[in-house]
Amino acid sequence: MTRRVISVTPDTPISEVATVLEKNGIKRVPIVENGKLVGILSRANLVQALAALYKRAAPPIVGDTELRAKVVAQLEA
Repeated sequence: MTRRVISVTPDTPISEVATVLEKNGIKRVPIVENGKLVGILSRANLVQALAALYKRAAPPIVGDTELRAKVVAQLEA
């Protein structure tokens, strides 16, 4: 276990959460509000949300490189 816990708040933008996960090399981050744990968000949750949006939007089929570039652009926005 670690003594320095990295956490986010419920109103932290998803793009910032993704950055926190990537920058710190972690797979999940606690969501803390007023000093209390209110949830945990994982990389898998982010991927599931992106996949759900992808299905609803029904974009044209693109290559892996272009898809990655679009995902990164959306996370940075």
